[in-house]
Amino acid sequence: KSLERKVKLPGKGALMYIACTGLLLTFVETNFALGIIAILGIGDAIATSVGLRGKRKLFWNQKKTLEGFSAFIAASFLASFLFLGFNNALFYSIALGFIESLDFIDDNLSIPIAAIVLNKLIGL
Repeated sequence: KSLERKVKLPGKGALMYIACTGLLLTFVETNFALGIIAILGIGDAIATSVGLRGKRKLFWNQKKTLEGFSAFIAASFLASFLFLGFNNALFYSIALGFIESLDFIDDNLSIPIAAIVLNKLIGL
């Protein structure tokens, strides 16, 4: 299976990633931004790799698998805890895992925006 989505604009994901990295670095503290960038870059990539081989579909999104969802959380935690600390890395890995699993807009956009909103609302 291909890891690339079928899109009208080649490189759209990379452009969104760069734009949202800039958004994070502009609106939140640097270590927090680096933690979320790690979640976005590593958690999302691992989730895709594992999820494509997964068998158990999520009940709230049949296009995603439990294996991919779990891999997102685990990889995101490992990638971000040095920047965010244990508790915040765990919280954001789980919360952003749910956001990524909803699949309502490009996750290169939804993950950073959700992280910024959560950060501003609850201050973690």
